[in-house]
Amino acid sequence: MKGTFYRVVLLAAALGLPLRLIAAGDLPPGFRDLVKIDMHAHIFEYIPGFEDFLRENNLRLLNICVPASDSVHMKWQEEFAEMMHLHYGKLHPFASTFPVYGIFTPGWSERAIAWLDDSFEQGAVLTKIWKEVGMELKTPSGEFLMPDNPVLDPVYDHLARLGKPLIAHLAEPLMAWQPLAPGDKTSYYATHPEWHFYGRTDVPSWEQIIQARDHVLEKHPDLVFIGAHLGSLEHDVDEVAKRLDRYPKFFVEIGGRVPFLMKQPKEKVRAFFIRYQDRIMYGTDIARLPGESPLLFKAQREKYFAGELERYLRDYRYLALDEKIGSRGGSVEGLGLPKEVLEKVYSRNAIRIVPGLEN
Repeated sequence: MKGTFYRVVLLAAALGLPLRLIAAGDLPPGFRDLVKIDMHAHIFEYIPGFEDFLRENNLRLLNICVPASDSVHMKWQEEFAEMMHLHYGKLHPFASTFPVYGIFTPGWSERAIAWLDDSFEQGAVLTKIWKEVGMELKTPSGEFLMPDNPVLDPVYDHLARLGKPLIAHLAEPLMAWQPLAPGDKTSYYATHPEWHFYGRTDVPSWEQIIQARDHVLEKHPDLVFIGAHLGSLEHDVDEVAKRLDRYPKFFVEIGGRVPFLMKQPKEKVRAFFIRYQDRIMYGTDIARLPGESPLLFKAQREKYFAGELERYLRDYRYLALDEKIGSRGGSVEGLGLPKEVLEKVYSRNAIRIVPGLEN
């Protein structure tokens, strides 16, 4: 894998693939001056010019490895993330994951802990548990493997002892258990029916998975626990607030959930960010995997970079500007968060919470 990475880089250089940056354009004030750490990214394809794009926009990406039930896929992602971090340093910190295949076989916890220790030696700053736990994997008795199953306790305890945070995508938005809109054929759950659970009785409910996640927080109060996607409570920041009040080492990142925030009253969301300004981190869930779309050549790369920049600009306008901003054919009121709050959400909280992220 490591050799493959360098062959791709050398091929790009040999072909003279340009690293031209996109034009600055009409950017909102303060955007490029703000240090931005995207705490939720999955970039597992080498794209010439991508690092220039990051530098130009004062961005760093935390590359997160998933899933952990597929040993080949997991190993490949870990090696790629390690090489990106080795080659580009602080632009590409990464989060490992730990194997959950064979979780009920003898010696699993020792193997998982050894895997984690090796990933930390290779530069991982935290690790992730994914929604396959609670929504896909089964116990030997045929029940769903929930995140509070005692088999996982040795891993949680080990992370707490090391002071390594766990980022957790457990459950899905509540809407995954609700009916699709009439005629919907294009939404995420319409196109990913394997994660749409409305009307199904053979899978856990949203409430059951969230309750099991909360039980982990109760059992492991010393574990630094980052709830991905606002802890799968994105439909109501009041629900997030309840957990932040209850569990001192629970934090959240907003990866890909700005549209959910936009649907809630501005003053309610703004008050949430200000009150919990030390507990919230920025993220997008930006992703790129080999084979999911055509290779990016020059013109395609420029279009790709422009599209990703617009995603970051949309979020920034919503969080930073106190004015109406466009949103999916309509408009919403921006939160107009104070500069100090923006700095915490975009980078300072992440650096404080995740040891090694500042390196």
